[in-house]
Amino acid sequence: MSHDYRPGDVLLLECPSTETAVTGVTRYYVSVRWPWLEVDPQAENIRWNGQRALPTPAAREREIFRTEPARPH
Repeated sequence: MSHDYRPGDVLLLECPSTETAVTGVTRYYVSVRWPWLEVDPQAENIRWNGQRALPTPAAREREIFRTEPARPH
């Protein structure tokens, strides 16, 4: 193998700050237009609307992804 990663390892992934728009809000998620990928209208086996749901602080205990800084409202 060309790397030292193993199943169960914990990695820290970070994305550059990029402005985007909120497209929906629930108690547990805030949906945003995802700026790092584009919708492919010709895709046959997958349909993605260009949005991603990120957990709010209320969902933190159930999620592996989070937004920083955590905002209470």
